[in-house]
Amino acid sequence: MQVSVSPGKIHGTVCAPGSKSMMQRVCAAALLHRGTTIIHNPGISNDDKAALEIIRQLGASIEARDGSLVIESNGINPISDVIDCGESGLSARLFTSIAALYDGRITITGHGSLLRRQMFELKNILLQSGKVLEDFNGFLPLTISAPFHAGDLNIDGTLSSQYLTGALFALSFSAEKEITITVSNPKSKPYIDLTLKVLADFGKEVTHDQYEVYHISPSVNEGSGIIVRAVETDWSSAAAWIVAGAIAGDIIIQHLDKDTTQADARLLDVLKDCGADFHWEGDSLHIRQTNALKSFSFDATECPDLFPVLSVLAGACEGRSEITGIHRLEHKESDRAYSTGALLRLLGLDYTAAKDTLFIEGKSSFNGGTISSYNDHRMVMAAAIAALRADSEIVIENAEAVAKSYPDFFKHLQSLQVRCTQTI
Repeated sequence: MQVSVSPGKIHGTVCAPGSKSMMQRVCAAALLHRGTTIIHNPGISNDDKAALEIIRQLGASIEARDGSLVIESNGINPISDVIDCGESGLSARLFTSIAALYDGRITITGHGSLLRRQMFELKNILLQSGKVLEDFNGFLPLTISAPFHAGDLNIDGTLSSQYLTGALFALSFSAEKEITITVSNPKSKPYIDLTLKVLADFGKEVTHDQYEVYHISPSVNEGSGIIVRAVETDWSSAAAWIVAGAIAGDIIIQHLDKDTTQADARLLDVLKDCGADFHWEGDSLHIRQTNALKSFSFDATECPDLFPVLSVLAGACEGRSEITGIHRLEHKESDRAYSTGALLRLLGLDYTAAKDTLFIEGKSSFNGGTISSYNDHRMVMAAAIAALRADSEIVIENAEAVAKSYPDFFKHLQSLQVRCTQTI
C-alpha cells in the first residue's frame, strides 16, 4: 500500500489505540491466571492480534463481549505445537519463556522482520531453565522441549528488557520458592516497571534492587477468581499526534493516563524544553502549534520508539537539537538509525551522528518526496506527520506496516482534516 500525505494543518480530537506493550503483557497474565480475565479497551493492532492468537494456541479461550475481551484459562494446555508470533518481538521474547513451562515439544516462530531480529539471549535463559533447544542459531524459529526448572537466572539485558519480562512472567506464576534473577546492563526501565505493574495486578510479588536483582516470591494458588484490567491508551501512538499538534496545528488527544509507567510519556519533557503550547483538560492533552519552538537535548535510551517522531520535532525547532541513544535503534522493525537518517535526508534536514547522539539542524519547512516505510510502523507515522510541514506531499511506500501498532492511523489522520490518498 502506498499513501500520499499532503501538507496542511491538523485539527480536531483523537484517541490513540490501547497500548500494545500493556495489552500483550495482560494477555500473558490472563493465560497464566487460572480463572477469568476481563480486558477493557483491548488493543487492535497486529501485535495485539498475534498475542491473542498465541494465548489461544496455548490453551486460553477468548470471547469478545461489549467491546471488551473475556479470557478463560486453566494454565498452559497447548492445542498446537507451533506458536506464531507474527512480527512481534515482545510476543516472541515474552511467550517463548511462558511456552517453556510446557514440558512437551513446541516451536516458536514468526514472519517478516521478526525472523531477522536477534533472539540470542533466549538460549541463555532456556538452557538455565533445563530446556533442550534444537539447532537454534539465534533467530526464530526455535524448537524447545524437556521439563522447565524454575530457578535462579542470570540475564544479559544489553539488547532488550523483553527477555527479562518473559522470565518474570514465567517464574512469577511457577516459582515454588523464592527465586532471584540477576540482570547485567538493564535497559528500558519504564517497560520493566510496566511488567511489574501488570504482575502486581495479578497478585504476583516481585521486588528489585536498582533494576539489577529481582526477587520473585513463591507463586500462590490464587484460585479461579475474576480479574478485570483496562489497557491504557498507547503513548507511543499518541506521540505522533502530540508532535503533529506541536509543529502543525491544534489537536486534543483523549484518554491519556498522566500517571502512566509507559516510557514514551517522557515526550512531554521534550515539549516543555521546546516551549510547546500544551495543557491538560482532565485526561485529554491539548497541543497547539507554536511558531518558535526551541531546540532540545534528550536522552531516548529508555524510550527508543520516540526516535523517529523526535527527529521530526527536532527538524521543526530553531537551532540544533540532540537525541541520544542511537545504539538502541538497530534491532527494531528496521535498522531505525538508518531509516531515520533516510527520512531526515528526504526532508532536507542537516544532521550528523557522533558516538551515540544524533544532531539535527531545524528549518522552517521540509522537502516532500517519496520514502519507504522500511516495514516499520514508527517510520510510517513519523513520515506522515513530517508531511504536514513539507512544501509538497510525502509518499510513503509499504505504508501498511503501520498496522503493527495502529491500524486506524490513516483513518484518524483524515478525520483530523489532513488530506491523504491511498493506492494499492
